[in-house]
Amino acid sequence: MTGYRPPFPWIETLPGAAAVAHAGRQGWLDLGADAPPLLQGVLIGVGVLGPDGKQTPAFAQAWTDHRVDIMARAQFYCRAASDVAGGLGDLAANLPAFMDRAETFRLFRYETAQSTDPAALSETAQWVDYLEALARVESPVLAPLMPFARGDHVLEVGGNTGLMAAALAPAGVRVEVLDLPAVCALGQQRRPEVTFHAGDGREITGHPIREARFDGVLFKSVLHDWPEEDAERMLSQALSLLGDGGRIVICERDRPGPIALADPTMQGLANLVFAPFYRGASFYVDWMERHGMVVSVERLSLDMPFILLSGTQR
Repeated sequence: MTGYRPPFPWIETLPGAAAVAHAGRQGWLDLGADAPPLLQGVLIGVGVLGPDGKQTPAFAQAWTDHRVDIMARAQFYCRAASDVAGGLGDLAANLPAFMDRAETFRLFRYETAQSTDPAALSETAQWVDYLEALARVESPVLAPLMPFARGDHVLEVGGNTGLMAAALAPAGVRVEVLDLPAVCALGQQRRPEVTFHAGDGREITGHPIREARFDGVLFKSVLHDWPEEDAERMLSQALSLLGDGGRIVICERDRPGPIALADPTMQGLANLVFAPFYRGASFYVDWMERHGMVVSVERLSLDMPFILLSGTQR
């Protein structure tokens, strides 16, 4: 999108993403071992390796600092490419059939994340790592735009491993995260300074969090996962958690137009898999207005258009 620079350009083509994903899984990028000639040629072509077969300085630094993010993105991009190439017709006209066969949707096994045993944590980490890779780029841009004040106490529903909570902390905003048990366990390992509450954001009846009151409830990149009736129930529950003058904040990718749908980057292809689920602002604005909230809408562009909505109790 306009002004957006992919953080890892080496994986923004299919040959590059596939080559990095495979070489990373084989350990060749860590060990400095020679890859097969064809694969080495692709890695040279996309700038991972120089003509001498050694990592280029730019990639070497990125790999040292962001290995997990690079691998999470590259592997997800390959899943998305396969799904779109073999199922674009179903993605456009028969979404249930697409979801049944898509590798991308098999990755997000929320039922497994209800457990915190080692196998569940390992499986859940695969999609948590991808979401964290996205959030590491998004949070520094979005956090300064969040309409919270110093001293506010906020609950982030579906906050993953707490990157947004950590990004808001320097501004004096205290954010707690409600997410599935395995996600919270991973978050506690990675960000022990954040408070996590294990639970299902679709149903908090009987959860201890129900007794708390917050200045704000934040939904970032989560409500599009669920049908409208589930999203409305989650918003109603959020409303019940607000103190006087509290606000609900929603940050989501906007309903994509032709430019976003035809984005030729691998991140654009990954976003295309989820394109039918992005609702646009009107659904959320209508719900907030029906519940007597004062609504503001801000639009911005990252890897695709985003909307930032705030609904404040009168």
